[in-house]
Amino acid sequence: MKIKVCGLTREEDIVSLLNSNIDYFGFNFIEESPRYVEQKWAIEMYHKYDLGEKFVALFRSDRADILNNIITYSPESTLQIYGDLKTDHFLHKLLIPVSVTTLKQNAYKDLLNPNKHKYLVDNMINNLGGTGKKVDLNSIDKNLFPTIMIAGGIGIDDINNLQNLNFWGVDINSKIELSPGIKDQDMIKILGDFIEK
Repeated sequence: MKIKVCGLTREEDIVSLLNSNIDYFGFNFIEESPRYVEQKWAIEMYHKYDLGEKFVALFRSDRADILNNIITYSPESTLQIYGDLKTDHFLHKLLIPVSVTTLKQNAYKDLLNPNKHKYLVDNMINNLGGTGKKVDLNSIDKNLFPTIMIAGGIGIDDINNLQNLNFWGVDINSKIELSPGIKDQDMIKILGDFIEK
């Protein structure tokens, strides 16, 4: 199962997560977020640590300037776009953020495949991020689990159960933070020890 840590704002956290064999690193380019970071810094991290598709860029679909910068300066990035998706977005690897209720009638489900696009399912706030509350797993079709990265109040102690349910991935954020964007180094070490088992 893939593990993503989102809301990265410090280089030291990136280094610790790399040492813990984390699969995806989320960088938030939505200005309203308390975990917002400048694109220039994030792209420097992309190159310095050779993140490639592990680099996940979170931004709104109306920000063509951000999309253009990401495609130009970090072309292998995974895109997590909030809002209406356009056809050209599907040329890139996507984590498609959707609420549980939207997932049931999601227009893009036929575009998913095992090697590229996946859903990021969360309890959404205004389609711009999650509430930090857990998703009711009973509200999701079990056949979709292998295409889903589940988010929303996920902690290290949840990983085994979600892996056993055959989810493609988990998105961990607030449960390993000291404050928004500041990851707890002790929790990162525990996460790394868990992954090694």
